Order: sequence, then structure tokens, then C-alpha cells
Amino acid sequence: MTEGRAGSARSRMLIVRSGAVVATMVLLSGVVLTSPAFAPTASPSATPGPTLTPGPTLTPGPTLTPGPTLTPGPTHVAIPSVLDTAHAAFWTLEAPAAAQDLKRRTLRIGTLDGRVRAKIVYEDPGLGPLGVPFEPMPAGPTRGLVVYVVDNGRQAVVHLADAQNGADRVLFTDSSLVSDLAIDPTGRTVYSLRLDRATGSFADVTAVAIAGGQPRRVILASDFAQMATPPVDLPTAASQLIASEDGRWLAAASCRASGCTVVAVHPSGGSAIRITGLGATDRLVGFIGDRLVVSVAWSCLEVECDGFSVDLTTAVRQPLGDRDVFDPQRVILAATGSKLLGEAEDYPTGRWWAELFDPATATRRRVFAATYDPARTVLRLARPDDFLSVELPPGWFLIYRNDNAAPAPYPRYSTARIDGATETRLPILTPPRP
Repeated sequence: MTEGRAGSARSRMLIVRSGAVVATMVLLSGVVLTSPAFAPTASPSATPGPTLTPGPTLTPGPTLTPGPTLTPGPTHVAIPSVLDTAHAAFWTLEAPAAAQDLKRRTLRIGTLDGRVRAKIVYEDPGLGPLGVPFEPMPAGPTRGLVVYVVDNGRQAVVHLADAQNGADRVLFTDSSLVSDLAIDPTGRTVYSLRLDRATGSFADVTAVAIAGGQPRRVILASDFAQMATPPVDLPTAASQLIASEDGRWLAAASCRASGCTVVAVHPSGGSAIRITGLGATDRLVGFIGDRLVVSVAWSCLEVECDGFSVDLTTAVRQPLGDRDVFDPQRVILAATGSKLLGEAEDYPTGRWWAELFDPATATRRRVFAATYDPARTVLRLARPDDFLSVELPPGWFLIYRNDNAAPAPYPRYSTARIDGATETRLPILTPPRP
């Protein structure tokens, strides 16, 4: 089964969704708030954050103001035996309900126990340079917080929403095109990757404290070498931004058809590390220690494709699977530290399983197995291009099922643990039928 191999997670998103302007927010209380231009705030006392200047007017400097020092996460954690659905946050971005309403999409934010705390309706303002959406995928949930962008084609308004109570406020506004978002694992800082709104060239990555304060630049255009492929002074067709689970690393990718250049930094300050030679559709999966993990499944033309990691201290690139191919889907925290989660299947017999890979020993083991009807069902791990995200505890992961064959307007989702426990269905993640 090779569903979705035709393009990258990012490129598929570009095809399905363009930018939007929020017209209406509906809170669980039933109150409807409207605004002619931007998304309303769910909290009456919320005030707009600082306005950021366009990327081209920023003057790159060799010294960045250090941010707070983050303590690395634990190397040993306990995996809960029961999922606390009341405190597990999610967001979903739903498809339009009717053909005549193709420009409308709904962002739902809530918790897995079935509570939807906010619904935000998007209206499409079109696309930016090279077809880049004016609005990226929301970021999070992290500690119950979700960050999303509202853009009217002239200005981006970055919102912060709380999945527990539906509170929503403007974090900052920006005249640049905000192409990607990330939240640091402490839930204290939001990172935004900015492009020049007119040309699409890379501007910078900024950090804004959720508690308030002025933005600071953590990655500059000058951090990308002039000979980088692609040059950052040319339009960016796609971009990526990820933060490590322990808060020690932040990586940004600027991509065109010729490939991607990645810059990794310590958000608290330090020299930037450049990585070149990535494919245009390679996906940044995450970090394990000082290693950046990359998936190549979307760009590989072979039947089986091996992911790889890059040691950020030595710049050494190493395949993950060696003799046995392994393509990572996500970093997952296990009882003995961070591991990689992947999947495999025997399509003719309808058998599928999730695999846990330990990069330290290059060993793997099956952690969950299921069967399906290969003639009509798609069964796989949930992906970034599924237009949803869930904040799960250590050792838990999300499974996607589609029993209607592609396209799948109403897929089913469930969750399971890496110890092979029985999966739990999550009906709240399936978009409601009209």
C-alpha cells in the first residue's frame, strides 16, 4: 500500500488547502463572535500582541539575544496505562461540507473526551508566492495550546487558543507571510518561519514568548549560505519548522524543486548549523539527542526507502535501517528514552504493524499489529498531512483507518500504546457529517 506517495506531506497540503480568513468562531457555550476581517478573540480581556515588521526590513546581525535555557527532558519516563482523554488536546481541520462551499473549512479545537471548545470557520483569500498558502497548518497542541494563523492576503494574525477552555487571543500580527509555526515543549514560546510576502524569499525565524514581550530572531537569512540549494533569496516553494521534544534544538527548512537547505540552532543562542543535500520532499521528523531525523518516503522512487539521521555535532549522515530498511514517521518517547516509530505491512495478506526503532542500537521490534481488507481499506499511522494533531502521552500513537477507499472524507482514528495494548477508538477526530 503506497497511499499518498505521489507527493510530500507539505505538497499535498498545498493542493488541498490554501489560505483563509476566519469569519466566525463558535465556542462551546454557544456564543457566536464575528469580525469583518480577522478571527475574534474568545476572551474579552485579550489584547493584540506586538506587530512584527516585514522580513526584508530586518537587518541580520551576528549576535542574537539569548532566550531562556531549557532543561533536556527525562531519559526515562512512565507510560500511562490509561489515556486521560479529558486532558488530551486535539485540533482538526475539516474539509468543506458541500461542493458549493469549497472555500470554507472548519478548525476544531478540544479534548479527546468529546469536548469541542472552539470552532473557527475559514474563508480562502488565495495563495501567496509560488502557491504557498497564506496560512500554515496550526501548531500544537502543546500543553493544551494551539497556535494558528489568520491571513487576509495583506497581514497575518497569529492566534493562541486553549483546548481546555476555548480561550483565544491574538499573540502577534505580522506583515510578512507566516509559512510555518512551532511551539517549544514547555509551552512558553511560539516560533514562526517568515517569508517575504511579495517574493516568497526566506526572511527569518522569530521567537515570541506566549506570556508577552518583543520577538527575537533565532534563525536569519544569513544563516543559510549563499551557495545553499536552494538559495534563500529565491522564492520558497515549501518550508518546514520543528522543535525538539527537549527544547534544545530548532530546525528550519527552505525548499524548492531542486532540494532543501536546513538550518538547525539552539533557540537559547549559539551558532547555526547548515545541512544541504536534502530532497525537495524529504520531511523533518524530529530530533533524538543531537541527531536530526529525516523521512524520505515521499521523495524515494524505490519500493522501500530508508530514512536517515544527521549528527548535528559532526554533520555525519547515517541511514537508519542499514540492512533492514526503516523509514521513520515520528519520534516517540518510550520508557527508556526517545525512539522512532515506523510501520510495515504485508499487503496481499492484509497484515499491518507498527515498529519501534532504537537508533542507539539500530534494532527494531513490532509493537502493535492489526489486520485489514486490502481491497477496500487503508490502514496506517496518522501523518502530518491528515489535517489534525493530538497531544498524546509518552508511548501512545495515533492510527488512521479508511474503510471507504480513497478519497476518504470520514476516516476513523484510534490510539494504541507501544506495548501492544488494545487500541482505543477516538470518534471525536472524525469530521462530523453534514
